[in-house]
Amino acid sequence: LIDFYFACTDALTYDLAIALSAWGFDADGLPLPAALHAFRAGYEAVRPLNPVEAAALPALGAVAAVRFTLTRLHDRLFHDPTRLVTPKDPAPFLRRLDWWTEQSLAA
Repeated sequence: LIDFYFACTDALTYDLAIALSAWGFDADGLPLPAALHAFRAGYEAVRPLNPVEAAALPALGAVAAVRFTLTRLHDRLFHDPTRLVTPKDPAPFLRRLDWWTEQSLAA
């Protein structure tokens, strides 16, 4: 199930970064290069990124990874066992952050 509630309310490139972070990495947070490439190519077949967006994508990916890392960390630290929330491990998103940071440095 994909929650698009907050999608398309800000920079579309940020939405792309979130989608790439969700679909372009394995469960351990390691990149799946073929999936990352295919997803981005499919996206750009419909809506090509302009040069500013393309340059910003790695930084936005890092921001997305931080967002999900912090959310997962918060849910672990402040878990209310009476709620239907299952805390998830933040470590896979830290690995995504590492990858996005490497992409930013390489750009």
